[in-house]
Amino acid sequence: MHGCRDRSIEAARVAVLRIDLDADIAAVAQLADEAGAFAAACGLGDEAVSRLLTVLDEVVTNVVAHAGLAAGATIGVELRQRRKGLGVVVEDEGPPFDPLSEARPPVLSGAATDRPIGGLGIFLLQGLASEVAYLRTPQGRNRLSFHVA
Repeated sequence: MHGCRDRSIEAARVAVLRIDLDADIAAVAQLADEAGAFAAACGLGDEAVSRLLTVLDEVVTNVVAHAGLAAGATIGVELRQRRKGLGVVVEDEGPPFDPLSEARPPVLSGAATDRPIGGLGIFLLQGLASEVAYLRTPQGRNRLSFHVA
């Protein structure tokens, strides 16, 4: 199990899970298993764990599918226990892309069958998480961070 064993003993320590994923869809399942176990061990309830896994799946899948990463590239994911919930950071080494300002707004009107496929990722992220932010790091990586409680 990942960290968070006994809050009374480890009150001064912060549990952290860091994973470097291969940039392929198969890695998303690995991430879900490890992140779900870590979140539950840190005391997140079932609903919060579900939100976390939904958002992670969406974010990492979008990076794999759209970031144009080179073969052998990795996606870094960090989950950090907070007083309430988890802070999450997802980093990739793709070209600069700020999904909060550059992603097209989703089409929410009309029948679902008539809408274009895609475009709901940031909408979901902002609805299921808080403190959503993007940063291009000095090391040339895209960093998307958010909080799930």
